[in-house]
Amino acid sequence: MSSAALHGTFAYFQCISIPYPSCQFSSARCESCASGSSGSRCGIVSEFEEALAREPPLTSNSFPPGPPEQRYLYIIPDTDLGVEFSSLGLIPHRDETAVKKVISDAIHDSIRYRLSAKMPGHGYKEQEGDFLLSVSHSAGQSELTWGMWTIVLTGINGYVQAYPGYDFQFTIRKYGPADIAGYVIGAGFTMTR
Repeated sequence: MSSAALHGTFAYFQCISIPYPSCQFSSARCESCASGSSGSRCGIVSEFEEALAREPPLTSNSFPPGPPEQRYLYIIPDTDLGVEFSSLGLIPHRDETAVKKVISDAIHDSIRYRLSAKMPGHGYKEQEGDFLLSVSHSAGQSELTWGMWTIVLTGINGYVQAYPGYDFQFTIRKYGPADIAGYVIGAGFTMTR
């Protein structure tokens, strides 16, 4: 992934060292926040959270209308990543508040790490109530990093907004400059129990 794409995606995450000591920014005061106050979130992270609540990075216009296609490949803009979604079906009366909380918590967890830090071998999962999000990396040409996972979460957020109530599985693909098919670097699912 190009550093320019990562910089644009993580522009809101320049001041996360205070609440997240294991984050890529190790100083007690970040470049963008003059407060340096311990134990509170800076304005940039709060601004990102408000923007995500108001208008997420991906809107339902990014996905085809109607019920989700059985398989849909979404190329994340300005990155070398794609997410192939496969619908697992409509879950009537799914708690969409829990879905939003899981995605938000996953974003908060992922930004605690350096962008280039590899995900653990056992993967990652987040659950709220009956809703579960899980991902694991695939061995191969490249490994899934926390930075890539954060970007993928924007695609997942767009999918759940476009198709509320649908559980799905997904495959994360990375593409090279002349690579049309890409290669799998991770896979996961959402499930309502």
